[in-house]
Amino acid sequence: MELKQLPFPSFFARLALAGLTAWAFFLLGCGGTMTSTQTGQAMGLQGQVHGGQQAVAGATVTLYAVTTGGYGAAASTLATTTTLGGGHFSFPAYTCTTLTDANHPDPDIYIVATGGDAGAGANSAIALMAALGPCTAIQSADPFVAVNEVTTVGAVYALAPFIGAGTAGAQISTSTGNVSGLFNAFVTANELVNTGGGGSPGTLVPAATVPTSEIYTLADVIAGCVNSTGSGSPGCTNLFTDATPPGGSAPTNTIDAMLNIARFPGQNVASICALALASAPFQPGIDCTNAPPNDWTISVNYSSGIFSPLFLAIDGSNRIWVVGNATVSVLGNNGAQAGFSPISIAAGPRGIAIDSSGNAWVTIYNNGSGNSVNEYLGADGTNPTTVT
Repeated sequence: MELKQLPFPSFFARLALAGLTAWAFFLLGCGGTMTSTQTGQAMGLQGQVHGGQQAVAGATVTLYAVTTGGYGAAASTLATTTTLGGGHFSFPAYTCTTLTDANHPDPDIYIVATGGDAGAGANSAIALMAALGPCTAIQSADPFVAVNEVTTVGAVYALAPFIGAGTAGAQISTSTGNVSGLFNAFVTANELVNTGGGGSPGTLVPAATVPTSEIYTLADVIAGCVNSTGSGSPGCTNLFTDATPPGGSAPTNTIDAMLNIARFPGQNVASICALALASAPFQPGIDCTNAPPNDWTISVNYSSGIFSPLFLAIDGSNRIWVVGNATVSVLGNNGAQAGFSPISIAAGPRGIAIDSSGNAWVTIYNNGSGNSVNEYLGADGTNPTTVT
């Protein structure tokens, strides 16, 4: 079962005690004109498309729902509209589709904005996106959505395993056996960025450190293309050259360029970093001159009070069991404590496995004395049974 993936280490990249760096880029929005023929409950999902500090007018904005037709299948189009002069758009009515998955019948939805004018003229290379969440929950929340380069980086990195290459985000889907993995990826996207304000980190970060400066630098990299005349401009030409995958074709829009960077994070690192604008609209970023990154891998560091993490396992409810030097902890798919508080264990843990009933089995080796196998009941971790 595939869970929250960030290209290319596991989503559970490192466990470390760290604080949060907060920054928000707030935008105010008003309604746009919807051109979709979809009908449904009249809700006011609205927002604004920005390229850096510039509003993007005349962009085609599409509201998609993910599907389970397999990897590379098209997403379901729920509604389409066009941004007004200030980059504003609105979806006052749309109908949520359903999935056949019993655990996740309500599909996650996302927004893609393509084309438009960020102030330099019509630019067909513009492709920006924002990952939202379960459709009916979004309808009920009636949110304002900021769509910019930062939300694009967060969405692309979190959803990279599920995005069809060369489709500008029009294909986000999974197999019927990995629906939970896709839903967890949307949780990750909302940890990385805040779609309400267009900044980083997101609002679903309990006890984690998000690499905000790296996200902002990548956003600045594609801002040079978004705020240009398009594919013939240096901002787009250099980006598409540096983001061309080995043996592959050059991307033609900013979503596909970012997808290639996410999937090939060790390629052309220095030259990509140099594309960040001198007057970068998103800050603080990486010092590409004095301290460039080794690669463009993004990792989220969770702490949740865990001491000396050693082993982990994932149960059927997508909870992460972490065995430390003296505790067994259970985390939810957003890194927060889930199920029960950490349980004290004897020193010398050597491994963990989850059985078909969701119970955890932990082996203990204590210098040849007091060796045991402990079973912890999956519901609440109580009543451990020791097998010597």
